[in-house]
Amino acid sequence: MSTYITLLDCDTVLGDLMGDVLRVINKELGEERFRYEDMQDFWISNVTADEGYDEEEINTIMNADGFIENLTVCPGAQAGVEALKGLGEVFVLTKPSRHSPTWVYERLIWLQKNFGIDANHVVHTGAKHLVYGNLFVDDLHENIHTWNRRWQNSHSVLWDAPWNQNDNAHYRTGSWNQLVNWAEKFKRLRRFC
Repeated sequence: MSTYITLLDCDTVLGDLMGDVLRVINKELGEERFRYEDMQDFWISNVTADEGYDEEEINTIMNADGFIENLTVCPGAQAGVEALKGLGEVFVLTKPSRHSPTWVYERLIWLQKNFGIDANHVVHTGAKHLVYGNLFVDDLHENIHTWNRRWQNSHSVLWDAPWNQNDNAHYRTGSWNQLVNWAEKFKRLRRFC
């Protein structure tokens, strides 16, 4: 029997990129103008542009030296990743910023430091649908749907986020306990297929 493979998106699933960007913006504005739970669009600048934080300004924040290396870890993610490692191999699929020369390097440091995930278990790509796994977890519904069309005998979970509330997914959660329970179930079912 081959190893069970879990594929995890990085931002929103493991690290709070959106929350950290919003904290920088709110600090610069001197008030809590933007809240994570109110973000109805995956693209931050679509919500913040009227306050002067267009795509270029958002990229400046995200691509600042040390920003990715010091990203806030999402609650429960470390224990959840450890539990998933107990079921098989865990790989992180993450789309690098094309605007930052240090993004990939900092992401690798952050994943090793916070999750014990080495560079051999990280795939930097925007074409996540090309990577096979038994389970794929992402917060962007387009990634889930594209991946599902390619790997129809595998499972995917849409990670709950404010910007994907209107998106359909057979499996959806923002709970690491639920995700691990489903992964255990999917792994058991795989033995009988």
